[in-house]
Amino acid sequence: MKKVKQLAQGLRRKWKEIGLLSAMTLMEARQAFADGLPTMEAPEQTGDGGIMGYSQGYMYQGGVLVGLAVSTTAFIVVAYAAIKKFHLATERGEWGNFGLTAVVGAVMLVLTIWLLTKAAPILSQ
Repeated sequence: MKKVKQLAQGLRRKWKEIGLLSAMTLMEARQAFADGLPTMEAPEQTGDGGIMGYSQGYMYQGGVLVGLAVSTTAFIVVAYAAIKKFHLATERGEWGNFGLTAVVGAVMLVLTIWLLTKAAPILSQ
């Protein structure tokens, strides 16, 4: 029974050593992979620097990215609606609905982009 306990303790110790060695190997490999990566750039709007300035800069850039996603989504929705109305207009001859959809969609896109452009400087404050 004593030999079994000693064997179990020896195995546990070996597994700990193997685990520690594996962890150290993975950390070294991660460092080797990270050596070729470029350094992270600071955001354009850093303010006074420090962690708060960087956080605000990254939030500003995130807000601009969300605005870009909203504009892109609006463009895709308007394009889809215009294509759908064009398809209906070619089938039924209702060109007035297609024209109305195209004009309202274009106005909506211009208004969306204009509002997001006005909102970007407000976010930087």
